[in-house]
Amino acid sequence: RRPAAVVRCVDAADVLADPNGRVIVTDGRNHLELTDERYDIIVTDPPPPIESSGASVISSKEYYEAGRDHLTEGGIMMQWVPYGAPEADFNDHLRTFAAVFPEVTLVKGSGGYGMYMLGSSQPNALDEADIRAVLARPGVLEDISSAYDSPASTVDGWVDVIARQTWLTGQEVRDTTGDGPLITDDRPRPEYFLLRRLFGY
Repeated sequence: RRPAAVVRCVDAADVLADPNGRVIVTDGRNHLELTDERYDIIVTDPPPPIESSGASVISSKEYYEAGRDHLTEGGIMMQWVPYGAPEADFNDHLRTFAAVFPEVTLVKGSGGYGMYMLGSSQPNALDEADIRAVLARPGVLEDISSAYDSPASTVDGWVDVIARQTWLTGQEVRDTTGDGPLITDDRPRPEYFLLRRLFGY
């Protein structure tokens, strides 16, 4: 596995000049489906609100399957889901993600704006020792603590925040969402939220 690189985003010029990084300007889903590479981590950050036009293509079962198929053994796909939708619509997102990944952990964002879905073929519990090891890497603690709404600034503080924000894991996710529709390329449910809310579709 390739070593993880931590890049503090001081400004765009620094990121572009970093020899450890590579910027690819393209449609993210197309790149994922066309590349032969495998990744330790795939992160998707859809634009809020949850019903944004076009967001279904990076929230569908087929997209998550493409992500799963391009992960290294034990790799993790992370998707952020913004709050603001009715519970049934929010559960559609969680259910779709859990339909693809056998191991799912849901972590509430510390700022209160959304939730992180972590999916893998292997258990991905947020172990305290692992959290401390990551936070001990150069620049990590300073970077995640620098946000204007950061809830913590110390290693102990972040360990506590992450433990409190971890909501559901494994079968708990499926038990909570229950049976119901999935978001797919040919049934992009978030795109048609108004019709569903007006007419009960």
